[in-house]
Amino acid sequence: MGVLIEGRLEGADMPDPTGVLPPALMRAVTESALLLERRVKLNTPIGVTGVARHSVGHRIERGGSVQRGVHIRAELGSPARHVGVLERGRRRGARRPPADALELWVRRKLGITDRKEARGVAFVIARAIGKRGMDAIEMFEQAADDSEREIQAIFDRAGLAIQVRMTRGRA
Repeated sequence: MGVLIEGRLEGADMPDPTGVLPPALMRAVTESALLLERRVKLNTPIGVTGVARHSVGHRIERGGSVQRGVHIRAELGSPARHVGVLERGRRRGARRPPADALELWVRRKLGITDRKEARGVAFVIARAIGKRGMDAIEMFEQAADDSEREIQAIFDRAGLAIQVRMTRGRA
């Protein structure tokens, strides 16, 4: 669940590109990942604990060599299981969520202080979600769609910076 950004260069035929390409690609991938992360977090509901929003993050990995191809990739996602449900929704008739996962929400959002009553209401809500489903929020998809042009501009600037540095290196 999440978004993947990848900068890749294959078949490099230029003098010492390792000094120019990976830093420029790293900056472009990092800037794109931070932009997407910020937008996903803004689109993610806070809920009662804020866990979903705060769990969204990215990691960057690099690999390869100039001869085999260089890649720098950022993966954006969340380790929280319910974030996938928020993103994709839940179809009608699907397995219902566990009632105990909704109990805190019931107590805080509905103001039910009695534990037994809160547990019963959480069960009813979980059953209703199982029957009716839940609309998708699509915070990752929306962030990717909204950021497409900006990310393209980030990589265009990186390409221009690479070209300028490579031209200066040859002169």
